[in-house]
Amino acid sequence: MGAYQGQLETVDEIKKEAGTYFRRFADSVELMAGLERMKVHSVTKSQKSAVETRISGTVLDAGERDLWAHAIKRRDTWILCGPDKASLTAAVKLGLRGRLISLEQLLKEAGLSTKGLPEHQTKAWLDRTVSQIVIEQFQL
Repeated sequence: MGAYQGQLETVDEIKKEAGTYFRRFADSVELMAGLERMKVHSVTKSQKSAVETRISGTVLDAGERDLWAHAIKRRDTWILCGPDKASLTAAVKLGLRGRLISLEQLLKEAGLSTKGLPEHQTKAWLDRTVSQIVIEQFQL
């Protein structure tokens, strides 16, 4: 089942942030177990600096910055699912908007239900938001 092969991967900073966030939920043990199964990558200071230079003027939190710093050096196939507008702006500036996917599309392609998703998790919202970001970047 599912259209995507491979595994979920992240970076150290996001694992740390997610671990703190997940502890607030009743199913935190299951969430943390899932987090432990992920492949986690370290990001160097030079990688962080390189991405910050390329996305100048876009303010990302530390986890998002590290995720993009890791992503830009990868040569394999990968996708990013997340509706944060600053992160979407980084994707546009990095020339990687084709790597973005909505949670709705990800779930549909995996054969799972999308019922009740908030608007910012839909493909229509992602397409509209990224288009607006592209227009804004051309106006700068």
